Amino acid sequence: MKNILLVVLLLLIIGGGAYYFYQQQNSSPKPVVENTATTTVETKTTLEPLTVPVRFDNVNLYTDEHVAAAGRALYHNVYPVTENEDINQLIAADAEEFKNEFMKVLPEVEAASTSTLHYRQHFEVPFANDNYIAFTIERSRSRDGVESVEHRPFVYNRQTGVVLSLEEIFTEPQYQEKILKIAKDQLTTLLGTSTDLSKLPLENIELTKDAIVVYLESAKKAGGEEKISVPYEALKGYIDPSINKAVESADETKTIPRAARTDSSTAVDCRVVPCVALTFDDGPSSYTADLLETLEKEGVKATFFIIGRNVQYQTAVLDKMAAGGHVVGNHTWDHPDLKYLTPVEIESQLSRTDAAVSAITGENTKSLRPPYGSFDSTVQAVAGLPLILWNVDPEDWSTRDTASNISRMTGASAGSIILSHDIYKETVDAIPAVIADYKKRGFSFVTVEELYAPVPLEEGEAYYGQ
Repeated sequence: MKNILLVVLLLLIIGGGAYYFYQQQNSSPKPVVENTATTTVETKTTLEPLTVPVRFDNVNLYTDEHVAAAGRALYHNVYPVTENEDINQLIAADAEEFKNEFMKVLPEVEAASTSTLHYRQHFEVPFANDNYIAFTIERSRSRDGVESVEHRPFVYNRQTGVVLSLEEIFTEPQYQEKILKIAKDQLTTLLGTSTDLSKLPLENIELTKDAIVVYLESAKKAGGEEKISVPYEALKGYIDPSINKAVESADETKTIPRAARTDSSTAVDCRVVPCVALTFDDGPSSYTADLLETLEKEGVKATFFIIGRNVQYQTAVLDKMAAGGHVVGNHTWDHPDLKYLTPVEIESQLSRTDAAVSAITGENTKSLRPPYGSFDSTVQAVAGLPLILWNVDPEDWSTRDTASNISRMTGASAGSIILSHDIYKETVDAIPAVIADYKKRGFSFVTVEELYAPVPLEEGEAYYGQ
């Protein structure tokens, strides 16, 4: 009897232990077996709507580039595109004259092994409404380090498509005398007491909400262009009332909703699977929105190197770019060759771009692509960012051909950084075929940071692909 009781007791002990072990196994968190190639991350962020100026409505960008003389001759022209084709033709013809001037000087630079030639153009929109739109074209010409700057203000009638003369803007014929009288002290300081102010030609006049700015051709200096400013209120009565109305609407804003920021993405381990990084320069442009739709449809993340000065015209596009999980990098404020700038100028190019980008995305840029891939030790030190270069270049700025872009952007090896430009329709049109080619070969598309992960990118280091 005693033996039977001992057996029963032993069975109870073993059974209780087994039940306790079972409970522990099923109540404790189970260990996660992590896939060494991919990790899925889901985030959700809600942001306040964006406030943007109304004057940028229906204003897009077109960019034209030319590089020659082994990078010593650089042409970069950004000009506006509106909803009025007549206005667009006038603007494009003016831009073509600027390029023809560059091409005319180019042979002299190519013949001299140390000569440099840099032409750049950008624009601002001082005011706009349904009836009128104003552009100030800013041009920079640099030959062998000597730079001059020119401002060309225009006011267009959006209904007729014509550019307004000063006589159409100013209804009072005495406007020139009034400007000269108010700005007498400024003019004397600039031009000296010997200048006959009554005979001073006033041709380049820019209207802004705060001032009427006169750019003086006769007062140009090697380092730039002189100008005088007259308070707008002092001449308001001399200006056509309908144009006054347009100028006074310059600060009108509207709100636009943020792009949804719910992102369920898969981070790829490029040590395990073959990867390439698509990168796009010089945007955002009028073609970037279509590109983002393609990337979203294909589940592809890319790295965009942004021109800071372009951001104000493509606010919603940049917001969608950030919301889609793409990386926004720094491509300077207005695309200069950084090697020819002082440390202060380099810092300004990058910080102004950061300010424009972070106002929309909430973050500063974390990497730099120097324009033209041009940099030196000073740029590396001042930038304080990783420098992202490339090892695949389709030269899409030169070919402007979709088939050529597809051919040159496909077939790269794992670890490649592919350069391209979202400012060209032919490049954007090539991307679906490029994505299809790499996917067929079993490649994954990643951002540049992911391409090198888990090793972080280092400040001042240049990366050309693995």
